[in-house]
Amino acid sequence: MAALETQVGQIFINNKKLSKSFISLFSEKAAETGAEVFILAEAALLNPAASSEYEKILKSIASIVRRNYKKPNPNAFENAVAQVNEDLAGIAGQGQTSWVGRLNACIAVRENESLAVATTGKIHAYLFRDKQFSDIADAGGGNTKQNPLKAFENFAIGKVAKKDFLIFTTNQLFNYVSIERLQKILGDLPIAAACKTVADLIKQLADESISFGTFVVELGSAKDFSAEEAAKALNVLETKKVFARIKTGLAGAKSFAAHTMLVAKKPSAPKINIQAATAEMLKSQPGPLESAKNAQSLSRAKKFFFGAALIFLVLLAINIILALRVHNKKQTVDTINTKLTDIQQKINDANAAFIYNDQKTASDLFNSAQQEFNTLPLNDKSIADQANKISTELTALENSVEHVRTAATTTLFTANSALDAVQISGGTLYAVNFQGDLFMPYSLSQNQQQPNFTVSAPAFSNIAGSSAGLIATDQTGSFYQIDLKNKTAVKQPGNLIPGGVGLAAYGSPLRLYTLKKDGSAIMVANLLSTPVNYMPLNNSDKPLDLAIDGSIYILYPDKILKFNAKQPKSFNAASSFSQNSKIYTAKGLSYAYVLDPDRKKFMILSKDTGAIQQTYSSAAFHDLKNFTVDEKSRTAYIIDGQSVLSMHY
Repeated sequence: MAALETQVGQIFINNKKLSKSFISLFSEKAAETGAEVFILAEAALLNPAASSEYEKILKSIASIVRRNYKKPNPNAFENAVAQVNEDLAGIAGQGQTSWVGRLNACIAVRENESLAVATTGKIHAYLFRDKQFSDIADAGGGNTKQNPLKAFENFAIGKVAKKDFLIFTTNQLFNYVSIERLQKILGDLPIAAACKTVADLIKQLADESISFGTFVVELGSAKDFSAEEAAKALNVLETKKVFARIKTGLAGAKSFAAHTMLVAKKPSAPKINIQAATAEMLKSQPGPLESAKNAQSLSRAKKFFFGAALIFLVLLAINIILALRVHNKKQTVDTINTKLTDIQQKINDANAAFIYNDQKTASDLFNSAQQEFNTLPLNDKSIADQANKISTELTALENSVEHVRTAATTTLFTANSALDAVQISGGTLYAVNFQGDLFMPYSLSQNQQQPNFTVSAPAFSNIAGSSAGLIATDQTGSFYQIDLKNKTAVKQPGNLIPGGVGLAAYGSPLRLYTLKKDGSAIMVANLLSTPVNYMPLNNSDKPLDLAIDGSIYILYPDKILKFNAKQPKSFNAASSFSQNSKIYTAKGLSYAYVLDPDRKKFMILSKDTGAIQQTYSSAAFHDLKNFTVDEKSRTAYIIDGQSVLSMHY
């Protein structure tokens, strides 16, 4: 007997602005055992913050069920339900009880021909077999008081077969679609079309404040669910719409329109030599005067057929245009729906990875989902609800993966000119304007500004702190030692390449490092020498910045590479970075730090693994440019526009 396969349809309707309910649907196939997990949850929203609490509860339930199906076990479902009850009891014991009496949920697992279902609250689970519905999980109608120590009080286990349908749904569905009508829809239509039909009925009848969540699962063999058959089913649905439009404006052309639709499914442009064809036509066609005379000489009958032929050609063109437009629109809709499904799956997988403490996988999946989400036509009203839901989930996932906290910031001072860099030397913070070689000191011990001063030198392009004080480079790559006592810039014999990316100082004797703009090499020089190629980089991406503490860290838009003694080291900095991001670390510091201006985030990374330890964001972040860190006081000094902010972390 061929193994059972499933096709899964979902109906999700939830207007976040008006809805009074939290709704969430989760489905996943365990790779290890092939078990299919379905979780449906609904809860009344007393306040917006409750949504986050419900989401955490659902993630916890999903994690427990998934974990129990990693290995074959005849008691997997019973164990999972017991652990879920224990987990929910623990949540309630911690004082999080807003879900008690309000949570309506269904957990279902299909493994081969076996189906197990557990429910709590007002939720429904049905088997549709031979056009008859059977209630396969008695949820008690929600009449009994929910016990926080045993939310899922009982469960049912049974057998399923080919051609069965399973329906797991929230309580509101049958207030708007009768069981008899749902029977007819499932009996007459493929699953995708059936779900769309039900969703359309609900949208027509239900108030926008009411939310719906439903799984419709069809069981069959693999050949029953071929992509070609599914495509045919959808094409039938779309073709009916096309014919309706054509019939309205083009009476009498129905048979031709049908032929046009078949051709339009895979339109292809014939290869035509335009010049040769035009020349041949001109040879064979009479001139305009001759054509006019010939037309006038035609009999009335021939004129009639000539006119009919012209009308037929116009109708032909209109039919083809209509068919192609509908075909292209359908392709666009299918592409968008595929993307939405893929993004949702990546978010689900990322949440699962995060639960299992796999931060790298979680972050990679988040970045991939975010990039794909950014390609969607977000101004398309037809996907507004789904896009809003996914956007909210992406934000929550980002905050979880990157351990985001709100930073408390203080403005130290605001300058009258642009600020390009900030460095600490001898207990004083120096904010620097490169164009005017202007230094703005701030005493950290006295918490007050000192008099500004300028140094006589060409405009700086970069500056680095070192054990020898501050070192700057100009646009030609020349070095300048900043004499802070005498407030002068002393030119040194050495130099680096012009326009290098980033500047870092390290070692004794002091060496300065920068990157070629094309990212092909790291260049190094001391204060007396010309630059040499420290090491080539086999990376096509253009770098953003670099930092050195004995190891070299190179920041790219999608990663950070770490090298020690010119050898690459494992460094899973799981994030993406905007174009003007900066990285900073130094010998003796415990962490590496990244400032991401576009995302308005300050990130603390493990120097060993690259894992994000903490991320800070603040409403005070507007125009982030550069930063430095004093680890002893656990304070970051950040340039924001023309101000210098201090942020304790």
